[in-house]
Order: sequence, then structure tokens, then C-alpha cells
Amino acid sequence: MSDHAQVIRILVLRPAEGRHDELAKVCEEAAEKARQLEGNIGVQVCDVREDPGDVCVISRWSEASGPERMQQLNEEYRSRYSPLIGDNAPRLYHLTPR
Repeated sequence: MSDHAQVIRILVLRPAEGRHDELAKVCEEAAEKARQLEGNIGVQVCDVREDPGDVCVISRWSEASGPERMQQLNEEYRSRYSPLIGDNAPRLYHLTPR
């Protein structure tokens, strides 16, 4: 399998006050499940240096349809992470390497 991604999916979540650790834990659980999805090259949960407190989930996919599988997983976890982000809207980016 090639380790060059066709698509990189970045989800950035800003936790509600005092909920960072809980949010990071939910994201780590989802990431572990995502690592088992077909076409996944890797998933990392990161803190964002420029926006302390934000939790970022970065997934790399060997095929263009991979992020759709990640979105389905995201829907499964939405009820768990939504209360942890309050009114902060998730930010989602899809990057296509050149």
C-alpha cells in the first residue's frame, strides 16, 4: 500500500469551556475506529499550536472516497462530541496533495 494520500481530511473542534480532555478522549476513540476503515492510511488527534484548546483530527486516505467513510463515523460520534463543543461549529477541510 502506498503511504501517499489522495485526500487528507482535517476536522477541527473547539471544546466548550473545561471540556478539552473529554473531547480529546472521544476523538481518540473515533480515531482508533477510523484506523480500521478501508483505505485509511492513518489518523492522528492533535492539539493546535496556533489555537490552544482546539482538537484536530487528521485522517489520510488512499482513495478519494475515503473521507465519506470518515464522515459516516463522524455521524456515529456526533451525539458524543456535540455536547462537548457547545455552540462552537466544527470546521472541516479536505486537502488534495499535488
